[in-house]
Amino acid sequence: MRTNPMGLLSGNWIFTAKQAFDQPQPEAQIWAVPIAGGAPKLAFAYVVPGGGIPEAPIDNAPYLRRQFSPDGRRMVIAVNGQLVVVDLESGAARALGVKGTFPSWSRDGSRLAFLLTVPNPNAIGPDVSIATVAADGGAVHQLGLLTQAESLEWSVDGMNLLVPQQGRVSIVDVASGAVIRTIDVQSGPAPSFAHFRRGTPAVALALFGCVASRSLISLDAISAPIRTLVTSPGTGEQCLLALDPRWNPAADELLYVAAPMNALCCRPHVLDIASGKDAVIPVEAYQATWSADGSEIAYLTPSRAVGYGSTIRVWPRDGRNERVLLVVTGYDRLVSIASVAY
Repeated sequence: MRTNPMGLLSGNWIFTAKQAFDQPQPEAQIWAVPIAGGAPKLAFAYVVPGGGIPEAPIDNAPYLRRQFSPDGRRMVIAVNGQLVVVDLESGAARALGVKGTFPSWSRDGSRLAFLLTVPNPNAIGPDVSIATVAADGGAVHQLGLLTQAESLEWSVDGMNLLVPQQGRVSIVDVASGAVIRTIDVQSGPAPSFAHFRRGTPAVALALFGCVASRSLISLDAISAPIRTLVTSPGTGEQCLLALDPRWNPAADELLYVAAPMNALCCRPHVLDIASGKDAVIPVEAYQATWSADGSEIAYLTPSRAVGYGSTIRVWPRDGRNERVLLVVTGYDRLVSIASVAY
């Protein structure tokens, strides 16, 4: 891999993962740009696999939001199936000596969750199981649970993981590996299915297929009853999926992207939790996130030609003009977006 020291980071930055095909081998490139505008910076890049074990998930489109350390100055990634921690300011990259893919950094900073492939002689492909390791490496703790996830959501205190499984979502105690609650729903498309926060509700969870007309639910606490946040106007092919829920860091609001089944055209929504008002943002987005103060929404415009995103744009909520932060061309594409405040 190659890295570029970013120096002392301050302010609000937008990070994106770019799949680049103008290299001798396809790369994942992590770019950063100040949300107020400025020259984009390439933080680091690494070669990504174009294939692998049949039916096994391929970690070539990182979901950035979960891969930062709590202070945003380090990232964990999987390079050739090995976990690597990159210090963004110095550019130093350190392999942890741990085999795994799709890593997520715990919100308390202590541990990394990741996926392992486990051979299954009775299936076409391997099973995918969950493991954790200390953030600086060490002994791997296998939880013994299978998952359909491509990224795992940590609770804010770092004690629990939200684990999508076949026909249900399990809440797992990380220390013991015990399932402490099972929610009988099918989570929305991976990897962006849920988001924890400090507050009430504590977690928002997107559903697949609009079960009982629900597309977005929440829990006030891990043991609390299910609350319906968003209902869909239809079911089946008319179902409106709620994708990638993200809590406003500065207000009691939830940002998500609403998409008809099997459609590329999606619109961001902002749900006011207190009033229940669900406002549609007048843009099209593949993925969207908040600015640090909640006054703006940064998003990836969907690419009709190659899928994923093609541009980072910022939509101010006070009606000022939008601005463009980054554009990709050709067959390159933007696969993830994250907002980090320093």
